[in-house]
Amino acid sequence: MVNSVGDTGTPVNIQQGQWLSVHGQQMHVIDEGPRQESRGTLVMVHGNPTWSFYYRRLIAHFSHRYRCIVPDHIGMGLSSKPDDKAYHILLSGVLRIWTTFLNNCALRDL
Repeated sequence: MVNSVGDTGTPVNIQQGQWLSVHGQQMHVIDEGPRQESRGTLVMVHGNPTWSFYYRRLIAHFSHRYRCIVPDHIGMGLSSKPDDKAYHILLSGVLRIWTTFLNNCALRDL
């Protein structure tokens, strides 16, 4: 369904991402590439109204050299789609979600 081939010819399967529980919601995350800190990490953050699929070619191109972490915002892509009445997005809530997400990724030197 959402498979694509990047510039390197490497398939990127968006659905093979993982889901993290963040403040009661499921955040879909693609986490590809080597885990050695010396290699570096790329965190790709999409805008509104896109999703991680937008970065499929960059993931395919860079995941051989770098760890690529590409989350879907809550309410977008393959992440949870909460009821608008029960889920209010304010900047403070977005910052809380992203702080929790980045802490879960155990990244350093951001």
